[in-house]
Amino acid sequence: MIIWISGPYGVGKSTLAEAISAKIDNALIFDAEEVGNAVRGNYPDCPYGYIFEDYPLWGEFCCKLLKDVHEKFHKNIIVPMTLLREESYSIISNLQKAGIDTKLIILEASYDTVHDRILARGEKEGCWCMENIELARTGTAKLPGIHLPTDGKTVDELCDFVLDQVGFKEMPADLELVEAYDIYADEISAYRQEFIVCNDHMDGCGSLRKYDNPHDYIENCRQRTSESASEEIGGHAQQFFCIRKSDNHLIGMIQYRYEADPKFQIGYSVRPCD
Repeated sequence: MIIWISGPYGVGKSTLAEAISAKIDNALIFDAEEVGNAVRGNYPDCPYGYIFEDYPLWGEFCCKLLKDVHEKFHKNIIVPMTLLREESYSIISNLQKAGIDTKLIILEASYDTVHDRILARGEKEGCWCMENIELARTGTAKLPGIHLPTDGKTVDELCDFVLDQVGFKEMPADLELVEAYDIYADEISAYRQEFIVCNDHMDGCGSLRKYDNPHDYIENCRQRTSESASEEIGGHAQQFFCIRKSDNHLIGMIQYRYEADPKFQIGYSVRPCD
């Protein structure tokens, strides 16, 4: 999933993003400000002003980069970046239209709280962030999303609230979801054999039943991650293995099928002998 954290300048977006990243597996923080610096820095005479949202290509590049990182690396992505313009919500909606579970969190705080937090991070009275506190407070308040008052709340409280609101469920500490890698070939063969012996359905396993050779199955999983995957190989899908980290034991499989009817997009199975 992608969690975009907006709110006034200095409200604590980056601090919260770091706390969320530390609490969930397979997460990265996406620096939308660096994208903005690259766009603005290559325009002659800075024609669109200071706010990145006013640069048409900034939102487009952020959307394309996030989509590419999500599809190629399958990470949970946290984006701490203020959105002021209502039209900027198109970044969120376009990611959602692409089938990516994307949530917008909007942090809210009083003028005095934001003012004090800006000072606490080392900035001075009269800085750009100080001069635009009200602009940011009123601009972010207009956007649709999950609005979260922050006054009087600790970072841990905010982190737990966000993860609850976006529906993120932490996996047991010894389990993780991984992609199809060759190091799991023996586990895949054993997993398949148990289902055959038990005469059970291999839900969420893709084409595993027809592959005697686990390496051929792994290659099929890799090919199906492409948007252009043909129906002959099963169509566009993402395969995940649920691995017990202590001994690399394959516990279950989950598959997400991008083009399937929503009722059948996600399939899963748990190893019969577990």
